[in-house]
Amino acid sequence: MKNLSSLVLFILLTSCLTEPRKNIPSVDKTEKSEKSDNNIIKRKYGGQYQDKNAGNLTIELVQTKLFKFNITTWNINRPCSGSLSGTAKLISDKIAIYSGEDCQSIKFIFSENISVEIIENDCFAHHGLNCSFSGIYLKNN
Repeated sequence: MKNLSSLVLFILLTSCLTEPRKNIPSVDKTEKSEKSDNNIIKRKYGGQYQDKNAGNLTIELVQTKLFKFNITTWNINRPCSGSLSGTAKLISDKIAIYSGEDCQSIKFIFSENISVEIIENDCFAHHGLNCSFSGIYLKNN
């Protein structure tokens, strides 16, 4: 009996001398992955782009796999201009798609932080027949 009481006393004393365990918040792996994806998207794709012919493109991250864009075009040889703003969804590491009112689709094909190729399909309501958003837009430094 004396050994049992000594053991209980030892356990009580040592438990009082040790620090209590701290609650360490767990980090959800998907949340951490999404934050990493956000930084990659911002760094790789976010920013200002310009088409050599006549067009500007701005891309700004909204959330993981989604970004806002604003694209403008003009043609001084054939009077026309137009613009479109919307939210595109990344469907792979380098391809995003937009589809909206009066625009069947705009496909964004990104090239390693230097350019984006725009391929539009039936967006005439936003710029007329003499203009197009399609082209290769180089990223401004």
